[in-house]
Amino acid sequence: MSRKEGAVEYMTEQNHHDRPSTVRSFLTDHAGEAFSMMTPCGFVELTAAQAEALLDGQSAVAHPGVAGITMELSADELLEQTIHSANLKDGVWYLMTQFPEMEYSGPEMGVMQ
Repeated sequence: MSRKEGAVEYMTEQNHHDRPSTVRSFLTDHAGEAFSMMTPCGFVELTAAQAEALLDGQSAVAHPGVAGITMELSADELLEQTIHSANLKDGVWYLMTQFPEMEYSGPEMGVMQ
């Protein structure tokens, strides 16, 4: 992926991996950069130093977009989410994340007769 100024699209469907990238792998692959994430738990803003601290196990702060309301997210909860899309603009990665899809390996549910 080229690193041009402006917008660079990164979609998991276009990714070369069979599974979507996790936040953990994305932060590792883009070490030293800043991130602005829209997660299922709220918005998370990370400087390069905060992203490194998150990878080291420190929690992050999320907000729902309302002033004065925040919640703490554990590193594991955030790092295991998958990247739905990413956009690089003005040196900041704007990420949309989602919870990993649950894998189900049990028997199919059916109606008993």
